[in-house]
Amino acid sequence: MLRRFWFKILILLLFTAFAAAGCGGVPPAVPELGPAPPEAGGVAPVRVPEQQQGLAGDFTVLRLPGLPPHFELAGWLDTETLVGRSGDRVTVFRQYTGETFTLGGTAWNVWPAPDGSRVAYNNEQGIWVADTKTGADTLVVARDPQRETAPGGVIWAPDSTRFLFTYEHEWDSEFFVVEPGGEPSRLDTEMENYFLKAAVAWPVADRVLFTVRASAKKDGTREYGSGYRSDFAVYDISDGSFERITDLNDGCFITFEGSAAEGRFAYLIRDEQQRPLETGLMDTEGRGVNRRGVNPAVSGLLTSAVGGSVYYLRPVEHVGPGDLMRILVEQDGRLVPVVDITYDYPLRFHRSPDGRQLGFTFGAPVPVEGGYTAATFGYLIVECKR
Repeated sequence: MLRRFWFKILILLLFTAFAAAGCGGVPPAVPELGPAPPEAGGVAPVRVPEQQQGLAGDFTVLRLPGLPPHFELAGWLDTETLVGRSGDRVTVFRQYTGETFTLGGTAWNVWPAPDGSRVAYNNEQGIWVADTKTGADTLVVARDPQRETAPGGVIWAPDSTRFLFTYEHEWDSEFFVVEPGGEPSRLDTEMENYFLKAAVAWPVADRVLFTVRASAKKDGTREYGSGYRSDFAVYDISDGSFERITDLNDGCFITFEGSAAEGRFAYLIRDEQQRPLETGLMDTEGRGVNRRGVNPAVSGLLTSAVGGSVYYLRPVEHVGPGDLMRILVEQDGRLVPVVDITYDYPLRFHRSPDGRQLGFTFGAPVPVEGGYTAATFGYLIVECKR
């Protein structure tokens, strides 16, 4: 017990130092925005959906032909197979053959297991799990008629054998874990002076990552709005503990930005005006690595499950009936553009299991006689070099 006590004290000191540096001042290495036009020595971005394919430095951009109508990407089953939602159905799309098939019934949301063997989806009846090989589906979590909302927010464990789900409420939520063949068990996520908790990832075996919002300043001043700061917390299923792993300053807000190798994950720290301050990788003990500043033009980032490039997102401008989002990568201390996306409704990004492909789908305005109509597009960014 004494050894565990001193270990916790050490971790507290580590993440306190991390917080002070991470939100008290921006680390010195902040990548610059590189020139985009090729005549200026930069990398020309591929414009989608105007272009079917193209090259941008070490990256190939490919249009996905034959994508089902209104397809929203939810993830990958393997390096050749994407899964998502087309209309209100779970839809599987094989990128090389164009084969498409559906699973289960009506789907509001879709959550594939990490190993691609099963897909969870929810509807007014509850949460279902469909086998991707046989197509058989089972109602695993029936909706509680006493609750106003349906269960959702599925996050799979790394071994794909169990998952977490959420009942959302206005100021906080309830979280449950479903073990194989078992009944849902509720997680005790009570934490003094913190609210608006959200499960965001399951990086390693028994440790689930949450974001939590502080309802009071560090001087004790109360807040009942959106909170004074946010932190990461981890629920350990093996012992039922729920503890913060960061300790950011007031006015600092941290978000989960994607999974990385060895149980780590990417994070982004912003200030109260949503300006990015710092990014890097962290583990579920709160230890940060590869910390660096973020160019203020960046709004978010995407990372890979097994390595590869980190993609940065940058809103560029409003274009006609849509918006322009630029995807960039860091090379030699500069952010160089890979793709410009003109879109009208949400972008969905997911990395392939091997980390070498970034799939994304989006809706874009297409000119027709007398105006515009909406169409769905899907593309891949393939890393040519590692």
